Amino acid sequence: MFGFKFSAKNKEKVKDKTKENDKRKVQVGTNTITNADKLISAAAELAQTGECDPQEIYGEARELEQRMEGFIARVERRRALLDMSVGFYTHTKELFSWFEDLKTELQSSEIADSVEGAEELLQQFTQQKQATVDAIVNTISEGVLQQLQDGRETLEDLWSVRKLKLDLCLQLRFFEREAIDLFEQCDVQLMADQQYDAPTRIQALLEFLHEREMDLEDIAEQKRVKLEQCVQLRHFEIEARQVMTWIRNAQSMITAGLVCPNCLTDAEQLKKEHEQFQLAIEKTYQSAVKVTHKAEQMIQNNHYNTDLIHSIGENVTARWQQLIFLAEERMKLIMASMNWFKTAEQVCSVLETLEREYRRDEDWCSTEKANSTDKVTYITQLVNKHQEQKEAFLKACTLARRTAETFLKYVHRNVHTLGMKVTRNPEIQVTATLDHLLKQENIVLEYWTHRKKRLDHCQQFVLFENSAKQETKEKVKLLSQLADGLVEKGHMHAAEIRSWSEKEDRQSDPNLEEKLQQTAKELTEEKRKSARRKEFIMAELLQTERTYVNDLETCLKTYLAGLFNPARPVPPGITGKHDVIFGNLEEIYNFHNNVFLRELEKYEALPEDVGHCFVTWAEKFSIYVTYCKNKPDSQNLVEHCSGDFFDDIQKQYDLSSPLPSYLIKPVQRITKYQLLLKDLLSCCEEGQGEIKDGLDVMLNVPKKANDALHLSMLEGYDESLDALGDVYVQDTFTVWDPKQLIKKGRERHLFLFEMCIIFSKESKDSIGKSKPIRLVLRST
Repeated sequence: MFGFKFSAKNKEKVKDKTKENDKRKVQVGTNTITNADKLISAAAELAQTGECDPQEIYGEARELEQRMEGFIARVERRRALLDMSVGFYTHTKELFSWFEDLKTELQSSEIADSVEGAEELLQQFTQQKQATVDAIVNTISEGVLQQLQDGRETLEDLWSVRKLKLDLCLQLRFFEREAIDLFEQCDVQLMADQQYDAPTRIQALLEFLHEREMDLEDIAEQKRVKLEQCVQLRHFEIEARQVMTWIRNAQSMITAGLVCPNCLTDAEQLKKEHEQFQLAIEKTYQSAVKVTHKAEQMIQNNHYNTDLIHSIGENVTARWQQLIFLAEERMKLIMASMNWFKTAEQVCSVLETLEREYRRDEDWCSTEKANSTDKVTYITQLVNKHQEQKEAFLKACTLARRTAETFLKYVHRNVHTLGMKVTRNPEIQVTATLDHLLKQENIVLEYWTHRKKRLDHCQQFVLFENSAKQETKEKVKLLSQLADGLVEKGHMHAAEIRSWSEKEDRQSDPNLEEKLQQTAKELTEEKRKSARRKEFIMAELLQTERTYVNDLETCLKTYLAGLFNPARPVPPGITGKHDVIFGNLEEIYNFHNNVFLRELEKYEALPEDVGHCFVTWAEKFSIYVTYCKNKPDSQNLVEHCSGDFFDDIQKQYDLSSPLPSYLIKPVQRITKYQLLLKDLLSCCEEGQGEIKDGLDVMLNVPKKANDALHLSMLEGYDESLDALGDVYVQDTFTVWDPKQLIKKGRERHLFLFEMCIIFSKESKDSIGKSKPIRLVLRST
């Protein structure tokens, strides 16, 4: 009955349908609802009368109520649909009208005259677009229509075109503003329209653009060159890093192979490995040289970053030099160890051979060779050869000790500077070998002396025999006297000499004896004088050595012992300072009393060889360096802090000299050694080399002591000075600044080590008193 349908195609039809629906709703709906209510009431009355089945009546009534509820709901939905249709057509008409307005507006060519205006138009465009899209979406949500969709696509195309125009306009205005700013920065003024005509302005702009084009080409060329240099620099850095990596690897190889050789086999093996290492780093060397040459070329070509290139080149050079230094230090140790092991082995072998040779008792006068040749010449050759052998093995022993010193010096340097690993203490091994060598040397020297005496006897005998065979009366008296002297001295050929003497006629001219004595005196006076001089110097050396040892013993047993005497109060200033006051005086005494005096006594009959004794024990004289280094502190305590303490000890023991006189004796003794060795050198024809070497040892002791004293004053150098090697020179010098009109010299103190140079200056306190030397410049 009420299931009608309709379809509205426009707004007017929708309105008509809506009015028709309202009218029907009023008429039909009212009648239907009224009739339904009446039927439901009648059904209730009928059920109560009992004429019909109440359940059936009530069921029909409920079904009627449900159908009425559905009818009312459909009427309401119909009303809502019609309302939506009215709204949809209303919005669609408005959108179509808006579309037409937008098309007109979007197709216009209106642009802004300024950046602000362009930004405002772009903002309005964005807002307008968003509002339109929202309206279309809302309308489409009310009812999706193809016409609206097509309209939106058309607007999208127009929006894209408009958006592009506005963006271009904004970019144009930005460009204009930036161009004006750039012109102002370049001091370029734009021509006003009213002052210049268009051709003039255009020509000026063309000239300006041409100038800027040329400038741009120059800038572009500079940029190109800089980019090429940048690429070149990057390649240079890569090459430098590669070389640095190779150098670090080589340093690691050296460090890994740092082992102290313990024998000649180890040293030879290390030498082979080091030679292979040198071949391996040859490529690294060539690459390092290439990098440094390339750095020089880039700097000469005016590279834009010369500081960085110079820094990289110097870094590579420094690292390479460090590698070479490590390699050289390693090679020096290897060669020093080989020299030491070879020399020690050879010298010990030679000494053993000489010992076996000198042990044999021989009579060279009665040998077959002596009888077959001129005995005098033959024995003289043996004596000369024997003397040469002594000089040779003494020099060999000295060489062994010097190679040992060199070996230990490079061991210490490799330990300090390279961190070398030491499996066994090389000093103990070297000391044991040197002790064995010294023992052999003393034995050989003793047998050499005994053999020399026998050779001298043979020489004297053959000379006597040769003279006796010359039957000249002038020599009879002289030969007789010579024979008596040789026999009295226990000559090994005493029987033969006596036999020859008895055969000679002793009768001669009474004036012959005086003539012969005068001739012999003239021939031997110079040699006898020289011999007596040597004997006198040697006797003085031994006598003063014994006196020196006794003086040291007296000082230790009186003055030093007095510090430990509980019955005698010790001044507070020197309590517990015995090691400062006396230094290592006890060590000096033990060395001279137990070793050096006994060694000097072995050379009593060989004064020309006593220099070898000083060379042999040169290392032990370093104890004087320690003593002299401590001497200023000792003197300061004795003078200012001891009071009358040591004077009382002098009176108690009735000593001839005060303590300072005893403490200065070690320093004086070194000077005395120098004087005696100089005197001995002047009167010795043989053994001058050993005496000169011994003199050099004694001259070097004060120098080392002075160097050590100044080194102890250095402040500010935290590393070990032992790693710098020996001190060659230390002295003061004056620095002048040539740029100053009034030149004022500044004193500096220089230390020239084996490995570097240290510059220092003397610092003074506020009252002008000198303070310890303070380090100023680093080592170079």
